[in-house]
Amino acid sequence: MYYGYIIEESLINKKVLNKFKILKLILTSEWHLYKFELNKEDIYALSENINNATKWYCHFWNDNKDLIVVFKDKVFETTLDDLEEQEKIKQYGINLGIPKSQMNFLID
Repeated sequence: MYYGYIIEESLINKKVLNKFKILKLILTSEWHLYKFELNKEDIYALSENINNATKWYCHFWNDNKDLIVVFKDKVFETTLDDLEEQEKIKQYGINLGIPKSQMNFLID
């Protein structure tokens, strides 16, 4: 099982959130941030629902320290321990126009 965060406003169809077990909702002045639980197959399906009009990504992890980072047109798989690969993924996001300050892979 994987855990992840996704910003509701990043989705084309927000109803897709109903398919997953929501663990937490964080409201900010800008976003609705959901933490939820899903399987690996659902992660890939979710990538098709990320809005490409603005630049977004989401990330997922599991207890085995696997990390999956999802952009609209690309999915990266690495581990939480592979900091070099994470830097490459962050650079990919920055090149898409995502602010560097938002390219972090928080887990809890």
